[in-house]
Amino acid sequence: MHTNIQVISATVYPMALLTAGCRHAQQVFFQLPAHIRQPVNAIVGVFEEPSEMSDCCSSSCEASAPRKHTCPVNGAEGVEVSLRTIFHHLKAPWAWAAQPQAYYFCSDPGCDVVYFGEDGSTLSKAEVRTTIGVKESSLDAPLCYCFGVSKSDALSDSSVKAFVVQKTKEGLCSCETSNPSGRCCLKDFPR
Repeated sequence: MHTNIQVISATVYPMALLTAGCRHAQQVFFQLPAHIRQPVNAIVGVFEEPSEMSDCCSSSCEASAPRKHTCPVNGAEGVEVSLRTIFHHLKAPWAWAAQPQAYYFCSDPGCDVVYFGEDGSTLSKAEVRTTIGVKESSLDAPLCYCFGVSKSDALSDSSVKAFVVQKTKEGLCSCETSNPSGRCCLKDFPR
């Protein structure tokens, strides 16, 4: 049984993050026993457990939505991606001179650009070491980078998505660095 002091110390910091919209704190919060969550909900308002995990393993505690920018090659809208993500996927990260600007991921399968900067600079598929699954039509293309799931795996075994969802809820994913988009793969799974 938790004492009041344990409950307070276990919830004060997460409460501050919850009110700021931190997804990681929300995941931790929903793993707490109900008898601890209920008093917190009474103080800061009711939080609903997320049903979809679009930014499931994001370490960011920013409440704002990701910024978007149009790809300089095809005009498609790209979503902001961290430098951490880009550096993990470049063939020669030591040779790339990142500029002090935001960078974006282009998910259009018909576009050779993978990452682009606000200044119009681009990094193409030839400059990354990772196969960009959303840009490939092959069933062998990666779908989930954290657990090595291909499009074929997801189509042939319905338990694969449940496995990825469960491991993601347990915090065992690494989407920000493993997935070239820097985002969770669950939205890309076949329905």
